[in-house]
Parts: sequence; structure tokens; C-alpha cells
Amino acid sequence: MVKRYNEIMSEVVENMRKLDSCSKHRFTIDLHPDRKIGKRWRCENCGGEVDHSAVIWYEKGLEHGSNSFTDEQLQIIKTLYEYFILSRKLQPDDYSYGDVQAMKEVVQKHFPKEVFNYLEDEDTATE
Repeated sequence: MVKRYNEIMSEVVENMRKLDSCSKHRFTIDLHPDRKIGKRWRCENCGGEVDHSAVIWYEKGLEHGSNSFTDEQLQIIKTLYEYFILSRKLQPDDYSYGDVQAMKEVVQKHFPKEVFNYLEDEDTATE
């Protein structure tokens, strides 16, 4: 029997909620161990499910990111994101000059000079 549209959308929304709430995924549960193609994986921490391609790119991002920031810096990034974006429900076009300046001050204080210079370069590129 084909699931109704609302049921499918409800499952998708719930899966995204799980994935978005997870602090660090561990895609260790193979939902299709008998398959070589079309695999899906479940995160043992949040229960969210993704396809094999998503797992590969997630792990590649972890690999690349692990060389970039300290745990303290990652926490600061998360806090900035939660405060400036999530809690205020801002979209990129909604950022005020004050928001950008406040974010830059935090980054300048806690991150290597290269990160701040990158933000400065991005800022001048959009002017």
C-alpha cells in the first residue's frame, strides 16, 4: 500500500529533526547489510537515517574539519550560529551591520588571524 503524502512528509520531517538535533553522528547501523548499492545508514546517537553518499561526505567533512578548529572554537561557532541564526530566525539577507560586527569581534578574539582575515576578505568581496 502506498503511503499518503502527509505520512511520508511526517517521516521526512521527523528524520530531519533527529539529524539536526544530533551533536555528532555515528552512522554505524547498516540498514541494508545485504546490499552493495543503495545502502542506508542509521546514526546510533540520534536514530536519523541517510543514504550511503551522505555518510561518505559527512565523514569527509569530519576529516577535513578535524584539522581546522579546536573544540573551544567549534563551540563558539555553534553558539554564534544558534544565537545569530536559529534563535533569531535570520536568513542571510536579514543580517544587520551590528550582527556582522558582533560576530567578527568574537571571531577575532578566539580564532587564528587567518580566519578573521578570511571573513574580512569575504566582507569586502560582497561590497
